[in-house]
Amino acid sequence: MTIVGIVTNAKFAHMREEPAPTVYAPLQQGITWKDSPSWASRPDALYFYLRTATTPESALPLIQHHVAALDPSLPIHEAKTMQAQIDEDLFAERILSFLTGTFAGLAVLLASIGLYGVLAYNVARRTREIGIRMALGADSGDVRALVLREVAVMLVIGTAAGVALAAAAGRLVQSFLYGLEPSDAFTYGSAVVLLWLVALAAAFIPVRRATSVDPTVALRYE
Repeated sequence: MTIVGIVTNAKFAHMREEPAPTVYAPLQQGITWKDSPSWASRPDALYFYLRTATTPESALPLIQHHVAALDPSLPIHEAKTMQAQIDEDLFAERILSFLTGTFAGLAVLLASIGLYGVLAYNVARRTREIGIRMALGADSGDVRALVLREVAVMLVIGTAAGVALAAAAGRLVQSFLYGLEPSDAFTYGSAVVLLWLVALAAAFIPVRRATSVDPTVALRYE
């Protein structure tokens, strides 16, 4: 046997499978291996990959003509482009990715609404306190810092709890994380930055409302 080249790993059945040790041998030589399946030496069907200079659709009649010239009894089934095959293989993965992204987006939206509600309630509840602070000399920057400090405390606690739970649950869903590790630092960092940005956006209206409090009105607020 002569080795003529080495190829990269490939997956043949499913993209989540681990690449198996594979040897490619010319079919005409009839080479068999001890652990190879029976169809490897006497296949019932063959798959050919052709690179065409024209569009694959226009080349199909010519391919059928040449196959018929070799053996008229040889049928051609499931002629498709490589892109069509890739789309077919990745259909389930793309559906899963879409559903996961949709639910993640809904979770972020609900978290934003909840955070906005909590902050709006806190600002309304502390209107008198904010008015007293402003009457005693606090400016809008001080009030803004007061509200944002509450946001920061909630974000730190939520981030710590979320990262801990994600790290614990990552091992349970590792089989669904194609190309990612449960402890991928970039993924965790991106999620934390995104959530902090969303939280700050949700806090914008309550912060603006707090800084626009009229001390005279706030002191009469009950």
